Amino acid sequence: MGDVFNPCSLALRFNHRYMTPNLWYSSLKDVPQRVLEERGIRGIILDGDNVLWEHGGTYPDTRIKDRLYELSVRYKGHICLLTNMRDEERKKEVTMNLGEVFGIPVVDGLYKKPSIRAYEAALDITGTRARETAMVDDRVGSLPGANKLGITTVLVDPLSIWSEPRIFWLARFAEKAWLGTSHLLFNHPASRYSGQ
Repeated sequence: MGDVFNPCSLALRFNHRYMTPNLWYSSLKDVPQRVLEERGIRGIILDGDNVLWEHGGTYPDTRIKDRLYELSVRYKGHICLLTNMRDEERKKEVTMNLGEVFGIPVVDGLYKKPSIRAYEAALDITGTRARETAMVDDRVGSLPGANKLGITTVLVDPLSIWSEPRIFWLARFAEKAWLGTSHLLFNHPASRYSGQ
């Protein structure tokens, strides 16, 4: 007789340390520079969709554009975009926009998040060690590879879920449930917090 689906046992199969962020903020603009400096951060890895722009976009949203510019200046040569984008035309446009305006390269490799190899490729571009690098993403599912390497994971709320395909909403619901219960199951402060 097959196993009965049990969401609690499924959650327990994952190592909770790899599925929870080190920091959690409302958006990229709310991530304080002081916290990054206190953690010894010298490199930044960014996600695109719903972190820099709404899903499907190619140019940084006006809500975070100033903060992105600050980060691109402060971490010049040690910042990159790591995306799972599949549309080659869109990827070319993003590469041009980020490269020309902000000087931020796009990691283009065989491996995708949450693969450790994807993060290793990003670290090659930032030229920083894992423990001195932060990764900013809006998806819990992207965290394991970064957490396994020792990268500081910064979860931000999505700019807009309404721009995403509806199937993504199910994943977001599961992520919210995970974040809402992980601190109860594993004594991890997965509720909104900053700088601990």
